[in-house]
Amino acid sequence: MVTHQILQANTHARKMLKRASEELEKAVDDLRNALFAQTMEEPQTSFKTREVYDLIRQQYRALKKEHEDLFVEKFHLQRQIISPQRAIFMAKNIFVRGEYKRLHEKIRRYKKNEQRLAPKLLAYAKEEKMFKERNWSVFPRSTFLQAQYYLTKQRTMLEIERGSLDQIKFSLQNKQSELETLCRQPDALKKIDEIAMGILRKNLRFVRQLEEVENRDKEIIQRMNHAQEQLKALENRIALDKVNTRYRVTVSDTLTNNQAASLIADAILFDPQAVQLVARFGGNNLEMEKDWEMMSEFDKD
Repeated sequence: MVTHQILQANTHARKMLKRASEELEKAVDDLRNALFAQTMEEPQTSFKTREVYDLIRQQYRALKKEHEDLFVEKFHLQRQIISPQRAIFMAKNIFVRGEYKRLHEKIRRYKKNEQRLAPKLLAYAKEEKMFKERNWSVFPRSTFLQAQYYLTKQRTMLEIERGSLDQIKFSLQNKQSELETLCRQPDALKKIDEIAMGILRKNLRFVRQLEEVENRDKEIIQRMNHAQEQLKALENRIALDKVNTRYRVTVSDTLTNNQAASLIADAILFDPQAVQLVARFGGNNLEMEKDWEMMSEFDKD
């Protein structure tokens, strides 16, 4: 009782510590993701094919890390969500002042003891069979009587244990029937429904959080799949392009390196809209940039 009082007095501090720990873990993860996804400090005007590939791979890794974090968060939220069936059981347990929970604990102990009895019965059956099959004529009478006494004593102890478990089972069944009868009363059903609805209302915030996390995760998975397609196209492009081949986005100088790399990767992936916004040149000052306006129909194809 003293231990329980100490723990109850410390409940608020433990809750605040848990909340602070969760916020710290989230802040560390956000910082790690930001550092991981960070690109070069100075924005570039043009990119080599390998540089585009490295930037897209960096984006993919950041997305994968976020997907893994969301998976963990989703797992924790799923454990906190209460189903309607569980809410009904909790409501019944509250209505009968914890009797259902105590009953289930007794049933668990009963099943555990029953499982322990099973190998004992098998061992006794094996010993009894060996006793009956053995030729006792070659043994002294005292040996036979001693073995018979041991076997009889063992059988008696097992029968007592089996009888005790049967009584416990009968008592548990009666208790369960009593609780179910009590909870089937009209007034009880109404009260149980009210309690269950209250439990589900309190639990609704976890349901909404899970929906937000799942929607976010679906978006991340789509972006990861697209990044994988970009990486595959870039791998093929690296094998074809010259070492000094560079790409440049022709429409805006306000794009970040990640945004520009993604647009270039989409162009290499033959996205019609992205193709018109990206220029390619071989790194030779004498060579004109191959943008959409200056390309031949063959190059456009």
